[in-house]
Amino acid sequence: MKRFAVVLAAALFAAVWLGVGHASAAGVTHWVNDDATTTVPPGTSCTHPGYRHIQDAVTAATAGDVINVCPGTYPEEVVVETAAKSNLVIRSIVPRAATIKAPPVMDLLNGDIVRFDLGARNDTLRDFVVSGPLPDTLFCAEQIRSGVRVKGNASANILGNRITEIRSASPLLRGCQNGIAVAVGRKFEAQIGQATIAANTIDRYQKGGIYVDNAGSKAFILANRVIGNGPDEDIAQNGIQISRGAYAEARYNDVSDNTYVGPFMADASSAGILLYGNALDGSPAPGTTVANNKVYRNDDNIPAFGTQFARVLSNTALDSTRFDGIYMGIDTANNRIEDNFLRRNAEHDCHDDSVGPNNPPALVANFWVNNDGLTENKPGLCRGARHDDDNDAEDDEDGEDSGHVHHHGDDGRGRDD
Repeated sequence: MKRFAVVLAAALFAAVWLGVGHASAAGVTHWVNDDATTTVPPGTSCTHPGYRHIQDAVTAATAGDVINVCPGTYPEEVVVETAAKSNLVIRSIVPRAATIKAPPVMDLLNGDIVRFDLGARNDTLRDFVVSGPLPDTLFCAEQIRSGVRVKGNASANILGNRITEIRSASPLLRGCQNGIAVAVGRKFEAQIGQATIAANTIDRYQKGGIYVDNAGSKAFILANRVIGNGPDEDIAQNGIQISRGAYAEARYNDVSDNTYVGPFMADASSAGILLYGNALDGSPAPGTTVANNKVYRNDDNIPAFGTQFARVLSNTALDSTRFDGIYMGIDTANNRIEDNFLRRNAEHDCHDDSVGPNNPPALVANFWVNNDGLTENKPGLCRGARHDDDNDAEDDEDGEDSGHVHHHGDDGRGRDD
């Protein structure tokens, strides 16, 4: 109950901070009902609606309007773009009783079920089911292909939705590196976006759950449930990815079951919460925070590569399927890993391959403080860790120091490029 109260308070704080759900005093309320036989814009209720399609209401709306969507299934792409569409609230009036479903034919240039673009600011998508599968014609392309996309320096509040089946209709295409449930920005396309992503359920995605990428992109990722496919033979999934200069705070999320068991296991793996950058792309922005999350049954629960000045605080990391609870790569430095609880991770609870002056005798480039774990690749990372000379078998881990070459190979299978 205490944890729930903390999460609820944080969600309310985020809503107030970003002005979620507040239309201007002059805003018009539009009503959408797919079952309507007659429509009179903007409508007054589900029995007297103004539109049959959500996109028609968006097209008619101006800044600060509210779009109420009645229960039903809406097979359409919803696009909110330009500053003239800022501060819209698009909501299912009965939580998760209205479904925005991928239509049989979609825009090949983008391929997003819902997109916020071209400078639309502070729009809200609330309480929907956003569902694929997506048409097979979208896949194995350079575009991301997503359930909800924020780009073009737009900003959005994505709240209380279920985002599901963001993957190809054909299982034969599910090895393609497409299919992100929620995508914010992308360096490869020179795109940025900002979002609050809170209290959503995200599952059955192809490549990734939540993706925040590129300098200038920013996200507050709060109290989401992100569920991977479990052992997946086709693709290395990532639950949450923060990368290439993006800034994010990921707090109170539950992230599980991103595991890869396919033919490229030697150089690819999945991650629960992935921090990623390199010398060319840049690491996540300084101050990026991963805190109070529960991350479990992922190949790597919380790995970082090419990352500096991030904070990994008070997370619970359990039961990794192939590698570590928290992993810091050889190219990481000045990250603070503090007050985390780690148990039963396949290789180590705490693992740091960097080299530096910190945490003697570990001598790593990051700062490990008061972490409660039982296994580590170097003494000095985890409080209470046991080593090869400790014969106490209780809660002991296999693979104390296997010397593996760590994960997410340079072919990009373990990342979203």
